[in-house]
Amino acid sequence: MWLDSGDIDGIDSLWSTQFIGLTTNNTLLNKEVQNGIYDDLVPKAAKLVEKLPEDFQVRETAVYLEPLSWFEIGAKVQMWRQCGTPYRRRQ
Repeated sequence: MWLDSGDIDGIDSLWSTQFIGLTTNNTLLNKEVQNGIYDDLVPKAAKLVEKLPEDFQVRETAVYLEPLSWFEIGAKVQMWRQCGTPYRRRQ
């Protein structure tokens, strides 16, 4: 079973050993950008693309942010596979 989410922090409470992978997409990434999770990275991306036409700036900013989100998600999945399910506080 796969989990499809862009909410890097929110997946901790959903992940279990029944999942074999985690995916995301541009729509889910956009939602996280709007939630502010990448606020520190957007200005860096904007600086890199500032000389491009505006429509290219938007697309290239997404190209900059996507691999970073994939890396972060991939790192979590790898950690979970090695250590088991994420730490969960006892109720």
